[in-house]
Parts: sequence; C-alpha cells; structure tokens
Amino acid sequence: MGAADLRNAVPPARVGSFFGFVGVTVVLAVGLTAAPLVALPGDLAALPDAFWIMAALAVVCDARPFVPPGQRHTSAVFPSICFTFAILVAWGLGEAVAVQTAAVVVSGWRLRYVAWRTAFNAAQYACALTAAEEVLQLGPGTAFADDRLPWTGAVALAGAALAWFVVSYGLVSMAVRLRFGDPWWPTVRRGLAFESLATGSLLLLAPVLVAAARVSAALIPLVLVPLFAVYRMARLSADQEHLAALDPLTGLPNRKALLVEVAEQIRQHAERGAEGKPDAHLALLLIDLDRFKNVNDALGHEVGDRLLVAVSERLTSALGSWDMVARLGGDEFAVVSAGLTGVDDARRVAGRVVRALAEPVSLDGLPLDVGGRSASRSTPTTARISPP
Repeated sequence: MGAADLRNAVPPARVGSFFGFVGVTVVLAVGLTAAPLVALPGDLAALPDAFWIMAALAVVCDARPFVPPGQRHTSAVFPSICFTFAILVAWGLGEAVAVQTAAVVVSGWRLRYVAWRTAFNAAQYACALTAAEEVLQLGPGTAFADDRLPWTGAVALAGAALAWFVVSYGLVSMAVRLRFGDPWWPTVRRGLAFESLATGSLLLLAPVLVAAARVSAALIPLVLVPLFAVYRMARLSADQEHLAALDPLTGLPNRKALLVEVAEQIRQHAERGAEGKPDAHLALLLIDLDRFKNVNDALGHEVGDRLLVAVSERLTSALGSWDMVARLGGDEFAVVSAGLTGVDDARRVAGRVVRALAEPVSLDGLPLDVGGRSASRSTPTTARISPP
C-alpha cells in the first residue's frame, strides 16, 4: 500500500462513525457559509487589487504544502491560512471561505487526497473561519479603525485567531479519533505543540498582511519572506522530532520509537478489551543476527554497517506496510505487527523474517551469511519462534 493510499485509508470497522462525522461537518460548513457565499458574486467587482493578490498567493502557496515526516496524526502546514485569515479580517467571510476552498482543492490534488478528505478540509476551514468571524463581530466592528489598530482591535484579532485554531484543531482531532480509535486527550495532545507553533505563526502574520495591504498592494508579496521563515521553522521542528526517533545508520525507527509504538498498541488493545469490543492481536518480534560479530571483526565496522543497512532493507521489503521494523542497536532488530488473528499469524510473520535473512547478503561480490533468530510475543498469548 503506497503512502497516498495510507493517507486516504479508513479502517473498515470505523467507516460508519468516521464518515458520519465527515458528513455532519460538511453539512454544518455549508449551512454556516451559504449566505455569504451566495452574496459573493455581487461583491467581486468591487474587490481591490490587494484581495486578488492575496487570493492568488493563497492558491499558489498551497500547491506546495509542508507535510511533517512520519507523523500520522499531524496535518500538513498550509500557507494559505495566512492569506485567508487576512482576507477574513479585511473583506469578510464569503471571500475568505471561497479562496480557502480553492486553495484546499489545489493542495488536495497536490497531495493526492481522495474527495472525502478534500471536502472535510474545506469544511473544517469554513467552520474555523466562521468562528473567527463571530469573534471579530464581538470587537469594535472593524479591527483597523482609521488605518490604526486599537488595543480592542488587537484583542479581537487574537481572539479570532484562537477561535480559528480551537475549531480547526478540534475538528481534526475528532476526525483522527474516529478514524484510528485513539482516545480524545492523547489525540489532542500528540500534535498540539507542532500545530500551535506552525498554525499560530501563520494566523498572527495575517494582521501584518492587512496593514501592508492598506499602505500598498505592492507590499503584499513581501510577506512571502516571513512566510518562508515560518515554513522553514515548521520543517526544522518536525525534522528534529522525526530524526530523534530514527536510527541514524539504517533510517529505521529506533528503540525510543519502538517503545512508543508498543505502548500505544497495548493501550489500544487494553481499551478495546475493557469495552468488550472485538480486537486483533499484536505481535512483537525480536531479531538477533547470527555471526555479525565475526563480520565486524574480520572485515571492519564499515562493512558491518553496510551489512546492517542491507539487512534493514530486506526486513522492510519482506514485511507489510503496516508493520514497524525498528533497530534496537548493534545487530538487534524488532518488528511490531498489528492486526493479527492469533499466534499462527505471528508465526507466519516470523517465518517471513527468517526467510528474508536465510539468503547470504552480497557486498562487493562477497557473500556474507549472517542468518538470524527471532522470538515473538503476541497479545494475549505468548509464543517463541525459532528458525527451522
């Protein structure tokens, strides 16, 4: 299963509740924004150049969103948020929702999202913009009065940005919970720091963009410089978090990532068991390479490192997309395999591991026979599997 398929997949047991929530969100968004969108065609002719520049930049920038690596529960960073929030502040809800929807369609095509995911993202942003608009209406009427931003306007903008974030992140967190079955609070907490930093920075750039547009529309493209800085900041933050969970030699998840995954899988298993829900088994396979020390001693650590990389590639190729292959350190690897029906499935996974290591690894024409031993622990039954 490819990366795009994994992003668009929904577990069969969760299809009903998940798509029910998606449908309700879309219907709610349509109901909240129908009136301003219907009135929008009559207002288009009066919109200034600044609006069209912001709209074009929103769509163009979302053609290259930033997707954090290795984070299943964290959404991509969409630069259009900055421009559409500024459009909301300067011109109103209908204009902002229309531009945001166009940007979502472009980013959905770019990321190869299926129709339901693009529709949900558009609805999510429409609801968030509506919440922000309601908060702005509680302020002085317009954030910028006589080309100045009074303290009351600044407070209204901050409140609107907070409302936007709470609604958007809340909808995404609920969708993730229904899609993957995770508890509410861990789902919210998992990506909160990253989302707050990235999305908050984009939202707070919007008032600067509005102020620049009031001086001259020619100043609007200059916001691309701080926007690029936000993009780089989000990328560096996500990359650091991602690299901290990877083995630097093989690129596989490391011991820390393995422990997090096992703890999460066991917690989900226990929760479903306590609720009396049917559940699949989880298997943890520990793999120890044979004769690896002999290779290191005879041929050197450089050859040993190349051998470990080759072994990691074999293990990854032999197992499924939903299985996690991790390197614990030295010549020790581990596999977490979820969704099994019992011990026999765990034995079959272990068999694939043993067969993958049975053939010698050829490095520079030299066959290296290391083989491997594996032991497996599955929930709720324990078994040990050894090579034949």
